[in-house]
Amino acid sequence: MTAAGWGTYGTTVLKWWYVAAALAGLSLLLAPALSNYEATARVRTAALKFSSDIFQAQQIAVTTNRATTIQIGAVGAGGTWSVRQGGRVLWTGRFPKSVHGTSHCLQASLSPTGSVSSTRCTGSPLTLLCVDNNAGARSVSIDVQMAIGTGKVTLVQGSGSCV
Repeated sequence: MTAAGWGTYGTTVLKWWYVAAALAGLSLLLAPALSNYEATARVRTAALKFSSDIFQAQQIAVTTNRATTIQIGAVGAGGTWSVRQGGRVLWTGRFPKSVHGTSHCLQASLSPTGSVSSTRCTGSPLTLLCVDNNAGARSVSIDVQMAIGTGKVTLVQGSGSCV
């Protein structure tokens, strides 16, 4: 050991450069995966928020013994939806600007017994909403579906784009 405290067992600058190069290489490999994760998380969060509002609307229908309605207003980036009971708006939700929503139903009625109906959509389950990030080749989409008889909401991984 030398007087300055650096001996043959110490770390050299060259070793630090090797570590820095290895970390830089790993960050280059992980950057695309992290950006794809962020896009997926945004789409999933928007779909979960919408489905959470459906659950709350179902609970209100059951506790008040009156039907509630999910109405999807403007679709697309920054689109909105509202939960109504009778002619009164209970609350509204909004998609983030980075997320695109598409719906062919535009409205679903939730009964106090738990069933759901829509005058614009047919089939079971109803696809109430498709949410995507509209990112071309890296598009991610999730369908929010609802069973007609039971009102059960499921999130289904989509094909990548809501068309």
